[in-house]
Amino acid sequence: MNKHKNNDQLIEAAFKKLAKDFDTITPTSVNDLKPFRAFFSKEQIQTYGNSWSYIIQGVNKTGPNNLGYKYFDGENISIFSIYPKVEAPHEPVVYWIRPMGPKVIEKIDEISTTILKDFKIPSYQKKITPLQFYRAQELGWNDVYSFKWHSESPMEDDTYPEIILDRQKTLEIVNSSTRAHQISRIKMKIDDYLSKHTISISDKNFEETAWKITNDFFENKAKNKNLSIPEDYHNMIYNNPKRPEISKVIVEVDGTPQGYIITERLKDTTNIHASIAHRDLFKYLPDYCTIHVLENSTTQYINTGGSEDLDRHLFEIKYLPIKMNQMFWATNASKL
Repeated sequence: MNKHKNNDQLIEAAFKKLAKDFDTITPTSVNDLKPFRAFFSKEQIQTYGNSWSYIIQGVNKTGPNNLGYKYFDGENISIFSIYPKVEAPHEPVVYWIRPMGPKVIEKIDEISTTILKDFKIPSYQKKITPLQFYRAQELGWNDVYSFKWHSESPMEDDTYPEIILDRQKTLEIVNSSTRAHQISRIKMKIDDYLSKHTISISDKNFEETAWKITNDFFENKAKNKNLSIPEDYHNMIYNNPKRPEISKVIVEVDGTPQGYIITERLKDTTNIHASIAHRDLFKYLPDYCTIHVLENSTTQYINTGGSEDLDRHLFEIKYLPIKMNQMFWATNASKL
């Protein structure tokens, strides 16, 4: 292989070879929502990752449909993509996202070995269960601390565990008349703001409005440490079809769009997949969004997801989780 090929050429060559060598690998499309949902419904472990909103976010707007590729043989399935690491733009990596099925770890190992041998591109298995991680270790994969996703966030949004709230118990504290807890005092500040301003929820022109909010949000944060980019939210906005379990709404402050919320319901849990809110007008707008989900969901639990950084983790745990769910990553980079 010509070592002077740029990243785009290398990645394109890898995708073409995989599609040629493995008839179980094809581009992902929105038509794949059905088989993925069938696998999610059979999963024994409840995780934020058992959702279309989650898996399409991680393919980073790649592939012919912006939804990356998938391995699917009828019994095993995983969406995946190839793109560079955040801190190493010349170092592409394969991301296997929330793999499912009885032999999926073995299948991923086989394919990843081919990619490593032919293209020198290592792989991550992302959002895997403890049992899947142990199986990957048996096949020679390691944890990611010797090949971190980012120096300050080794496992991206699994660096800090998923936060699970008991909706009713959290609401009782939010609405406590004693204002004894931080989140009940925040609710008081929100109520005071609402006495002078109007915050409304709408699904009007969601895609166009949410994408503009996303780009404005990250442009404003450009000077700060931020590990996410607008493309992380593109698929959740544009390739996330309407269905009973999904909610996508715009948050308007005094008639001006200032944020949006995307949630997906899984059995007895509602996941918060996106809660983007400008804080320039109102410091507690992100909390308003979280409380809105608590008040308007019907499930027993709320999963706010894992976190890339400590600040986000601290924001979430102030809502007093009843459980934290740690998922894992594995890498074959040591086999290079």
